[in-house]
Order: sequence, then structure tokens, then C-alpha cells
Amino acid sequence: MNHEIKMANKLLEMVNAIGVERAEIADYLGVSERTLYRWMSGDCAFPRMVFIALAVFDQFDEREEIE
Repeated sequence: MNHEIKMANKLLEMVNAIGVERAEIADYLGVSERTLYRWMSGDCAFPRMVFIALAVFDQFDEREEIE
């Protein structure tokens, strides 16, 4: 399995583990759902910074009201 496919699989696992709709994740990342789908399927390369952004998204649930 090549490196790009491994990264795509890791991204797919991470997105699925977050437990929110992919449209919301795509919006948070500033990309279309189609782009997110292509990244997760390994059709194209994606910035590795996506992993950091998703980790932050998962840790800080911006859907909750901040007091």
C-alpha cells in the first residue's frame, strides 16, 4: 500500500471517528464535500495540516455555546 493511500485511510478513519456530518467537516476545512471525498478516497493528495485541523475540531467542539 503506497503512502498516499495510507494517509487517505487515516483521514477517513479520523473523519468517521469525529462523528459529525462530512458537510460540516468540509465547511470547517474550507473545502467542498467533493474535495473531502477525493482526499479520503486517495484520488488526490491533500495538505497534511488537515490532520492537525481535524484534531483541533475534535477537541474544541465549536457547536457548543461558549460562555
